[in-house]
Amino acid sequence: MRYLDKMADSTCIRICVGMFWAAVVAFSGGTAGIAAGEAAPATRPATQPAAATTSRPAAAPEAGSARIWHVSDDATFKAALESAAGGETILVAPGSYAGFSFGRKFPADRPLTIRSAELHKAVFDRGPHLYWWGVENVVLDGFELTRLQMDNRGANGLIHVEGGSRGVTLRNLYAHHAGINDDCIKVNAAADIDVIGCVLHDPGTRLGGAGPQETLDYYDVDGGRIAGNLFCGGTSRQYINAKAGSRNIVVEDNILLDHYGAAGDEAIVLGGWSGTVRGDYEGVNITVRNNLILNSRSGAFQVRSVKGGYIYNNLVYNC
Repeated sequence: MRYLDKMADSTCIRICVGMFWAAVVAFSGGTAGIAAGEAAPATRPATQPAAATTSRPAAAPEAGSARIWHVSDDATFKAALESAAGGETILVAPGSYAGFSFGRKFPADRPLTIRSAELHKAVFDRGPHLYWWGVENVVLDGFELTRLQMDNRGANGLIHVEGGSRGVTLRNLYAHHAGINDDCIKVNAAADIDVIGCVLHDPGTRLGGAGPQETLDYYDVDGGRIAGNLFCGGTSRQYINAKAGSRNIVVEDNILLDHYGAAGDEAIVLGGWSGTVRGDYEGVNITVRNNLILNSRSGAFQVRSVKGGYIYNNLVYNC
């Protein structure tokens, strides 16, 4: 990835990046979204337009015990999203794709998996953001998301999960350079939302020029794991914020580099000032452990209006 390649001039950062990719491999079952035995790309390829459909059309998924829908353009992708059943996989060929809205539910024991066929080579970089409302039991794996809804000026995210969504896993994503007033990932009023093995940097700028948005924002989220991610780029209000009654969240094994938020915008903020949604606290039962935080100019942690905040075994340096 371009950002990681630029950081590799520092011995310390090379060690951190190596730790990060090792964590990605561990959390993704040993592949990190790459075929077994294949090395991660040394540099990021340029985004290419989606190729013409040369594989199976979306209307004819690959047969087998767990069917696979092969898609390579917006039309076949849309058809697969509308027709795929629980336990199936939508495999997306390299190329440029438009953002999309989604609201389907799948059984907990048979989630739908939407996966880039090659790590970060299927790119959502056109049109609206990914807006998931009421989604249940879906995995999004291995995509790049960047520069969606650049002129919308809404308080959303490159991907925005809300409306009672549950059982969503965002895995191995590269989400960066969000539009105006957008986070990289935003989650509202949802449950059991996991963010695993992602690289996140450069959220959008707040309206009126009041600094950047959060990189990852959990607002009224019940249950979830934020693990094995790399937060970098520096420009962010907070790298991670769990607020508005968010509860039962574990933040672990992440690397957070070079954060420089304003005073009161530490790298990780538990709770906050949003106005509680549930009960009397902004956060309940939130654990932060085994993270590496380097060079956060405004500090590593803030805990505000939290009942049951557990912070331990983190390595914090130059914060």
